[in-house]
Amino acid sequence: MFFFYLETAKNEKEKYHQNDCACSEAEMLKNLEILTTKNSQLVKDLKMVLCEKEELTIERDGYQTKFNKVNQELYALLNGSGNNIPDVEDLLSENRFLKQQVESLKEENLTSKTILSKYKKAIEKRKGVMRFGFSAAGDSSSNDKASVAPLITPTVKQTTVANSTDVPLYTIKQIVQAIEKDRNTNCLNLDYRQISHMLLDAINDKTVAVMHLRKANKILAERLHDVESKFSKKNLRTKIASDDRSQLNNK
Repeated sequence: MFFFYLETAKNEKEKYHQNDCACSEAEMLKNLEILTTKNSQLVKDLKMVLCEKEELTIERDGYQTKFNKVNQELYALLNGSGNNIPDVEDLLSENRFLKQQVESLKEENLTSKTILSKYKKAIEKRKGVMRFGFSAAGDSSSNDKASVAPLITPTVKQTTVANSTDVPLYTIKQIVQAIEKDRNTNCLNLDYRQISHMLLDAINDKTVAVMHLRKANKILAERLHDVESKFSKKNLRTKIASDDRSQLNNK
């Protein structure tokens, strides 16, 4: 009886071990299938990541090529090549400078017209005085004629006014030489008035000329300042572009 129970317990133990082995093999097979599925999924994910990497590499190369082209075009523009696009600031500065020059030329033209009209009036008055003097003197002495001669016939002639080609214009030096040539000349008071007016007009003309020169110098100074500022900006941009190109070449 005892042996019977012992044999029964042994058989049950063997059955338990067999069932346990069968369960462990089933679990191992199940786990193996799960791991195989995960491995295949990881392989697929790895292939997708590699494909995305290749696409990103191609896109990066395209952007790098575009960057190089844009950098070269920018460098050419900053260096002032022949086919570059004009800068708006340069055009505005040039327009401002030309406008100031036009205004200065207009003022100079107006001043020249005023001076020309003054000389024309003085010449017409002088012609009237000459006619009146010769008609009133008639048979006057040669000394009277000689007294008027220094003021009528200068040694050097300047440009003549239109419609009065026979009447020359006098400079200040010629007037002074004509007066000092014969201090005993009995000139009319009208002659001295005309000489004084001419000297005053000459001084005014010199003053206006100095004012125009100051304006021109101011315009040139502003222009020089604009050119220096643009030159400094261009040097800075060129330096930045060269630094970018050096960094790109290092990469």
